[in-house]
Formats: sequence, structure tokens, C-alpha cells
Amino acid sequence: MASIEITLLVVGIILYVMPGLFEIIILLKQHTGEKLPKLASYPMVSIVIPVRNEAHLIANCIDHIIESSYPKDKLELIIGDDASTDDTWNIINYYAEQHDFIRIIKIKPNDQVKNHKAWALHQLCACATGEFFFFTDADISVPKEWIQQMLMCFGPNTGIVCGVTVPKARNWWELIQQYDWIVAQGMIYFLNRLHRPTTAMGNNMCIPKYVYKEVGGDLELTDHLTEDRAIAMKIKKMGWGIVSCLSPSIKAITVAEPNLLALLSQRVRWSSDFNKFDLSAIILISIELLAPYFILLLFLNTPNVAIVILALKCLVEYLIYFIICNKIDHPMKVMSILCHQIWRLILPTMLVVFKIWHPKIYWKDRSC
Repeated sequence: MASIEITLLVVGIILYVMPGLFEIIILLKQHTGEKLPKLASYPMVSIVIPVRNEAHLIANCIDHIIESSYPKDKLELIIGDDASTDDTWNIINYYAEQHDFIRIIKIKPNDQVKNHKAWALHQLCACATGEFFFFTDADISVPKEWIQQMLMCFGPNTGIVCGVTVPKARNWWELIQQYDWIVAQGMIYFLNRLHRPTTAMGNNMCIPKYVYKEVGGDLELTDHLTEDRAIAMKIKKMGWGIVSCLSPSIKAITVAEPNLLALLSQRVRWSSDFNKFDLSAIILISIELLAPYFILLLFLNTPNVAIVILALKCLVEYLIYFIICNKIDHPMKVMSILCHQIWRLILPTMLVVFKIWHPKIYWKDRSC
């Protein structure tokens, strides 16, 4: 019996603890936790934001961009209203009248596409004049030096730079999502460093105009539910590098999903292209998703082994969380670690049930 327990312990450590240790090593080598140096010159940049019924969010997003320290004569903000039925158009029109660097357009509808955001981004980028395209969403608040710091992350062969995005946490529900986002972005960074990128942060990323044009932009991505991942994979296929940066100067704040149904819908949409991931990434992510179930089964049969593996996994995950929070200058919430272990136990099951019960994916009140 003892030999079986030792075998299970070794297997559990290899599968669920060792990958985290490798991630810690990679994260400790990451050098962008500190504020990056100043730009030698300021290229023309374009920020593009597609909006649809964002009246309750868009003003805060625009206010943060207005506060940007980037020279306004080198900046254009282009906002596309995608058939909003609330007060969104009036709000963005007010800002456009007050600031010369803000332009607004009405997105031309196209009911034939699956991903309306990709279609909107195609139209926005078509009229953008900047050398670099910055992508963000209406529910995002960016820091003052966001643009400069993103540009400083580019190297000679970089095709896309992604910042880190963290949901604001005002209660336990939002805290779980915040922790989930932080740990997930650690995994994204880890896989990028292993040259196995899985996605990009579509609400916090920058692509040079010539790269965007070379890969065909968003027009060919309207059949993908996750256009940010799709364009990142096209950029990788063309030989360009994908860089994920963990820095407080490019940390964007987003809004957590308000309820369980909204969250499940979001996660189903995010996982829609999971089968197109690199095989090694699929294996690593699958192992991570199945970890709570493996530990639960162990607990029912060999509780001592399960407790040891769970304790080690929580410790490693805590270190990952600690390192990322330290690099992005974000306050830690230690209690969220145990809550997250429970959450990860029930989330995959809920996603399967939700997908069966609600097979159609909706985004912004539209079927995808």
C-alpha cells in the first residue's frame, strides 16, 4: 500500500507541481516588472475601440486615454459604434467634439459574419493612420504611460505585444475572477516563453501596422469567435514573435462579469478554439484543468497523498500569484487561493452543463 501511495505522490507532483515550478523559474527571469526606460522618439499610434451599448463604461475608458502622457499630436483614438441602442453614440460624439485626436465612426453592419467585433476592428483599422495599432475595450482603464511602455517592449522581430489585464475586485465573486485572470496570464506568459503561445490579450495589445497588414488584419478572422487569439496565431505562423509583458505601467483594469451565466458564456466563447491550440499547450492546460478532480479522487482513496499534493500545489500557485502581483504592483488576496481551488473543481463541470443547455454562444446580445 505504501508503494502505491508513493507512486501516486510522485505522479501527482510530476503532473501538478513540476509545471508550476518551471513557470516560477520563467517568471523570475522576466525583466519587465520594473518601469521601462523612456522612448527615444514618439511614433504615430492609433487606439481602436469597437463599442456596442457601452454607455455605462465608455466614458471612463476615454477619460483614462485622455490622461495618457503620450503626445496627443502623435495619438489618434478611433471609436466605432456597432449599432448601439443606448446613449453610447451621444457620449462618444461629445468626446469627439471636445478633443481633436478622437474620431468616431458608425460600423457598417454585416449579418453574414460570426464575429462582429472582428468585423468592427477591420473597419476601424482601415481608417487608422498610426504606425502602431493599440487594441482595447470599452470596459478597460489604461495607465498613463501605457502607450510608451507597450512600445518599449518591442524588439526587432516582435509582431505583437500584450500587457496584463486585471478585473477590479470589490467582492468575493469579483475576487475569484481577478485571481483566475492573474494566474491564467502567468500561464500565457509561460507558454509564450516556451514558444507555445495560445492567445493574446485582445483588450490590451499592440500590433505594428505593417505586421497587421501583412497577416491580413481582422477581415479574415470574422469566422473565429476569439479574434485576438486568431490574429496572434497568424502572426506567429508568419514568423513574428509574441511578447507578453508583466509591468505595472501596462496593467489595464477591466470589469468582472456580473453573474455566473455571463461568466460561463464568456468562458465558453474563450474556449471555442481550444482544439486549435498547440498540442503541448493542450496537454499542459488539460492537466491543469483536471488537477482538482485528480486530487479529489485521491482524497477519497488516499487522503494523505491528496493533502500533500494539494498543499504543494497551493504553495506553488501562491508563489506564482505572489511573483506576478509583485511584478505588476498589484495587492494580493491570500484567501482567494483556496477559494480558487474549489472554483476550479466546479467550473469545468458547469461549463459542460452550460454548453449542453445553452449551445448557442452570445456576445453583446448577438448570436455568434
